[in-house]
Amino acid sequence: AAERGILMGLPDEIWEAIGSVHGMLKTATFQLPNGNGMTFKVGLKRPDVLDMDDFVKATDYSIEYLTSAVTLKRGDVIRIDGTAYKLTRPPMQDADGEFSTVMLEVLP
Repeated sequence: AAERGILMGLPDEIWEAIGSVHGMLKTATFQLPNGNGMTFKVGLKRPDVLDMDDFVKATDYSIEYLTSAVTLKRGDVIRIDGTAYKLTRPPMQDADGEFSTVMLEVLP
Protein backbone atom coordinates (compact mmCIF):
# COMPACT_ATOMS: atom_id res chain seq x y z
CA ALA A 1 0.00 0.00 0.00
CA ALA A 2 2.43 2.73 1.12
CA GLU A 3 5.11 1.37 -1.19
CA ARG A 4 2.66 1.24 -4.07
CA GLY A 5 1.66 4.85 -3.58
CA ILE A 6 5.25 5.90 -4.20
CA LEU A 7 5.70 3.65 -7.22
CA MET A 8 2.25 3.88 -8.82
CA GLY A 9 2.19 5.29 -12.33
CA LEU A 10 5.77 4.34 -13.14
CA PRO A 11 6.59 1.98 -16.02
CA ASP A 12 6.73 -1.69 -14.95
CA GLU A 13 10.52 -1.91 -15.36
CA ILE A 14 11.15 1.08 -13.10
CA TRP A 15 8.60 -0.15 -10.53
CA GLU A 16 10.38 -3.50 -10.36
CA ALA A 17 13.87 -1.98 -10.19
CA ILE A 18 13.03 0.45 -7.38
CA GLY A 19 11.07 -2.14 -5.42
CA SER A 20 13.82 -4.75 -5.72
CA VAL A 21 16.61 -2.38 -4.67
CA HIS A 22 14.69 -1.28 -1.58
CA GLY A 23 13.72 -4.83 -0.58
CA MET A 24 10.02 -4.25 -1.15
CA LEU A 25 9.71 -6.91 -3.84
CA LYS A 26 10.32 -10.65 -3.80
CA THR A 27 10.53 -13.01 -6.75
CA ALA A 28 7.62 -15.46 -6.95
CA THR A 29 7.57 -18.55 -9.16
CA PHE A 30 4.45 -20.07 -10.67
CA GLN A 31 4.00 -23.20 -12.77
CA LEU A 32 1.90 -22.52 -15.86
CA PRO A 33 -0.71 -25.07 -17.04
CA ASN A 34 1.66 -26.13 -19.86
CA GLY A 35 4.26 -27.14 -17.25
CA ASN A 36 6.60 -24.21 -17.83
CA GLY A 37 7.63 -22.12 -14.85
CA MET A 38 7.59 -18.34 -14.75
CA THR A 39 8.72 -15.68 -12.30
CA PHE A 40 7.17 -12.36 -11.35
CA LYS A 41 7.73 -9.71 -8.69
CA VAL A 42 5.47 -9.42 -5.65
CA GLY A 43 5.16 -7.40 -2.50
CA LEU A 44 4.73 -10.04 0.22
CA LYS A 45 2.82 -9.07 3.35
CA ARG A 46 3.40 -11.43 6.24
CA PRO A 47 0.85 -11.84 9.01
CA ASP A 48 0.84 -9.55 11.98
CA VAL A 49 0.33 -11.37 15.24
CA LEU A 50 -1.12 -9.49 18.17
CA ASP A 51 -0.91 -11.10 21.59
CA MET A 52 -3.01 -9.24 24.12
CA ASP A 53 -3.75 -11.04 27.39
CA ASP A 54 -3.98 -14.53 25.88
CA PHE A 55 -5.95 -13.26 22.86
CA VAL A 56 -3.96 -13.95 19.71
CA LYS A 57 -5.04 -12.58 16.37
CA ALA A 58 -3.14 -13.26 13.16
CA THR A 59 -3.80 -11.78 9.75
CA ASP A 60 -3.34 -13.69 6.52
CA TYR A 61 -0.42 -13.65 4.13
CA SER A 62 -1.03 -11.68 0.95
CA ILE A 63 0.82 -10.53 -2.13
CA GLU A 64 0.43 -7.50 -4.33
CA TYR A 65 1.65 -7.64 -7.93
CA LEU A 66 1.25 -6.04 -11.32
CA THR A 67 -1.94 -7.46 -12.80
CA SER A 68 -0.29 -7.65 -16.22
CA ALA A 69 2.51 -9.89 -14.89
CA VAL A 70 0.56 -13.12 -14.42
CA THR A 71 -2.95 -14.59 -14.40
CA LEU A 72 -3.66 -16.31 -11.08
CA LYS A 73 -6.77 -17.98 -9.70
CA ARG A 74 -7.95 -19.42 -6.40
CA GLY A 75 -6.15 -22.69 -5.62
CA ASP A 76 -2.99 -21.85 -7.59
CA VAL A 77 0.32 -22.45 -5.79
CA ILE A 78 3.24 -20.04 -5.94
CA ARG A 79 6.68 -20.18 -4.30
CA ILE A 80 8.46 -17.26 -2.65
CA ASP A 81 11.87 -17.68 -1.01
CA GLY A 82 11.45 -21.47 -1.06
CA THR A 83 8.06 -21.44 0.69
CA ALA A 84 4.93 -22.68 -1.09
CA TYR A 85 1.74 -20.62 -0.78
CA LYS A 86 -1.77 -21.48 -2.00
CA LEU A 87 -4.14 -18.74 -3.16
CA THR A 88 -7.18 -18.87 -0.87
CA ARG A 89 -9.31 -16.35 -2.77
CA PRO A 90 -9.49 -14.97 -6.29
CA PRO A 91 -7.21 -11.98 -6.93
CA MET A 92 -8.76 -8.54 -6.38
CA GLN A 93 -7.73 -5.67 -8.65
CA ASP A 94 -7.29 -2.15 -7.36
CA ALA A 95 -9.42 0.70 -8.73
CA ASP A 96 -7.48 1.16 -11.97
CA GLY A 97 -6.65 -2.54 -12.41
CA GLU A 98 -2.89 -1.95 -12.46
CA PHE A 99 -2.24 -3.98 -9.30
CA SER A 100 -3.87 -7.08 -7.85
CA THR A 101 -3.89 -8.44 -4.30
CA VAL A 102 -4.51 -12.05 -3.31
CA MET A 103 -4.72 -13.82 0.03
CA LEU A 104 -2.43 -16.82 0.67
CA GLU A 105 -1.93 -19.70 3.05
CA VAL A 106 1.42 -21.37 3.72
CA LEU A 107 1.60 -24.98 2.58
CA PRO A 108 3.44 -27.60 4.66
